[in-house]
Formats: sequence, C-alpha cells, structure tokens
Amino acid sequence: MQGLSIPLPSPENGWFDISQAVTQAGALAMLQADCDVAALFRARKPLPAGARARLFSFDGKARGKTAEFALEDWFLLVDQFPDDSWIVAGARCPVGHDNARHLAADGTLIGRFCLGDGIQHLQCDTDGGIWCGYFDEGVYGNLGWGNAGGPEPIGAPGLRRFDCQGRPSWSYSWEGTGSVIDDCYALNVSGNQVWAYYYSDFPIMRIDETRQCRQWQTPIHGAGAVAVDGSLAMLVGGYGKATDLVLLRLGTDGAEVLTEEIAGIAFDRENAPSLFQARHDTMHVVQAGQWRRFSVAQAAEAAGIVP
Repeated sequence: MQGLSIPLPSPENGWFDISQAVTQAGALAMLQADCDVAALFRARKPLPAGARARLFSFDGKARGKTAEFALEDWFLLVDQFPDDSWIVAGARCPVGHDNARHLAADGTLIGRFCLGDGIQHLQCDTDGGIWCGYFDEGVYGNLGWGNAGGPEPIGAPGLRRFDCQGRPSWSYSWEGTGSVIDDCYALNVSGNQVWAYYYSDFPIMRIDETRQCRQWQTPIHGAGAVAVDGSLAMLVGGYGKATDLVLLRLGTDGAEVLTEEIAGIAFDRENAPSLFQARHDTMHVVQAGQWRRFSVAQAAEAAGIVP
C-alpha cells in the first residue's frame, strides 16, 4: 500500500520552494521565496533586503489564491484559517519582537502579534484558534526569555492555544496530568480535538473539545508525527528511525505497540522527506517533489490489523 503519490507544482522562474505544511482543511500549504533561502542559510548570508515570500494551498489538483508578503524570518510556520486567511510565524523570537502575522488570502496584513520563541509546531483549529507546540528553548527560555528580570517564556507550558489576534485562550498544565512538556515533538490539530506527543515521557495525549487532557504512555521515543483513528494510533519516526512507522492501540492503561513493520509502505531513505506531518487520521509525506497521503486505517489494513 503505497498511497496516492501526487507531483507538486514546480516553482516559477525566480522562485524557490521553502517548505510545506498540511492545512486544517487537509490541503498542502506551499511556501516559496524569491531567493534561495536554504543556500543563503548554509552560506551564513543574510536574507536580501526586500525579499518576498508567497503562500498558496494545493489540494492535489488546483492551486488556491496566492498570498504574497515580505520575507522577514528564516524559519516560518504556516497554516490557513477556516476563512482562507493565513497565520505566518517565525519559529525564533527575541523578546520585544512580534513574530506572527495574520494575513488575508491575498497577503494583505491584518495584524501582528507575538507567539513566543521556540515554536516547533503551529496548527489552526476549525474555530480559528492557533495551537503552538514549543521545543525546549521555547519552554525554558532563550533570546531574552526566562532571563533574570526578563519575561517568562510564552511557551513555558509547552503547548498553548491563541485566538486569531494572538490572545492566549488555553495553556497546558502538568498539574492535571503529572507530566511536564519539555519539548513538543508532535502535534495534530484535528477539528477541535488535539493530539500531542512530547519529551521526556513520550505519551500520546488527547486534548478534547472541553480542553480535558488524557494520556497514553508509549514505549516509542523520539517520534515526530502522530495520527489517530479511534483506538488506533500511528507514530512516525523515533531516535535513529526517522522514517519508521509504528501502529499502536490506545487502551485503558497505555498504548500497546501492534507492529513496526507495515508491508507496502516504504520511503526513499536516501532522500530525507521535506515534510512528515499528520492532520486528522492521515499522514502526509513530501519527498522528492511528490506528496503522499495514507490514513491510519489504510496502514492498519496493510498490516493485517483489525480496528
């Protein structure tokens, strides 16, 4: 079971692919720039003055409207709101900097605000909320956050929700679970339900529509994406196993590994994927200019597992 493979649209002359992300609608957000950002970063050269970026969604057949805007940060995380406007945020953010922009569908600036430093994952829900999962420097502080006399890191809880104007509306609290988020390794915002997986305990955690949290402890360490369908969960990656798939069953006391061998799902290990991301019950992989999708149910069927 290889899953449908769709060729991505090639950038036009003078434009370069930067990254891709899966939107809340299940399309692929394509982020491009008018300069070779990867080459500039490797050469330790600054972004050119006046550099431009553009965003559009691609559903496998057609492109959506293009949003063009100033390229201000090296590492951008993006998603599309239900009204087709965009959230664009820089992963790194020194104190005093607004690293997030709310853009209209054509790229017109709607608003700026700060979502904090160290953003590892950014995804929107169907109510227009913004969920941010933070890596360790966003949790414990850097770039002025967490210093003596400085502000507490915005990402200190490890996982937060904001409204479309950047106002916090929910924060994870370890007091209800006894498990601290040191680094949010995986995030999957599915409608108004959220799945997360994090260091150092590596549970799969569900935040339901009422913001109640439940966790299932797993024996898998270091995965980078999580998808769930009913009681079945799929993790991708792990320490030293960047493209491995694991199917688990969520039970009463934890998550049981069902298989780490899924026939018919293979990846080119010579070329690192530019994207491994889960939204809803589906894994999305971008590799060598091809976009592949496969659901938890498809993986379970390929492995001979009954839901």
